[in-house]
Amino acid sequence: MGFILVTILGAFWNRARGGLFNRLVFNKKSKSIGITAIKYASLFPPHLSPLGKRIGKYGNGVVFGVVCGVLLSSWLAGIVGAIGMTVGAAFGWGKYFGGIANKTFDVNEKEVAWIDWLVMRSNNNAVLRSVAAMTLRGLMWTFFIAVPLAFFSLNALWILPVGLLLGATYYLFKFDFSIAEWVWGAVLWGATYLILQ
Repeated sequence: MGFILVTILGAFWNRARGGLFNRLVFNKKSKSIGITAIKYASLFPPHLSPLGKRIGKYGNGVVFGVVCGVLLSSWLAGIVGAIGMTVGAAFGWGKYFGGIANKTFDVNEKEVAWIDWLVMRSNNNAVLRSVAAMTLRGLMWTFFIAVPLAFFSLNALWILPVGLLLGATYYLFKFDFSIAEWVWGAVLWGATYLILQ
């Protein structure tokens, strides 16, 4: 029961981090795949829209921290988990998932310097570069979670390889990144629960 609850929380809060609270859903016909896709408009009035983004961004970290604190029976682990999630999610990745959907990779646009440097060395196609960059970005995200939590439980280091699934998740759901955000949140939080329990 705990696994299901944490997985649902993870899906919800990761999507909230991605903008769920500052967007209202309505249907629009997708040109690229011919099915009903999701389009967004602001849920809050323009002057309050940043509030929704902050709720999602920091709420994701705080609730993740509570989960970590409960699983590791330590309020300090909860604080570390909250900070790790918030910092790990903070770095850029728009260029990478944009490259998956648009099948382009702009070598002049920068996100995370070391990832850009590694991926630019490859002569592969734009989608493959973008998936590789997202995979490394996922590893970077889980690094900020796993390494500090390892001071409370060495099992937390098993969270690191979960980040390698980020690129595949966004590639599989490239037709609608909001779905990818739901799925990635479920994967990351669910795996964290199984690893730390």
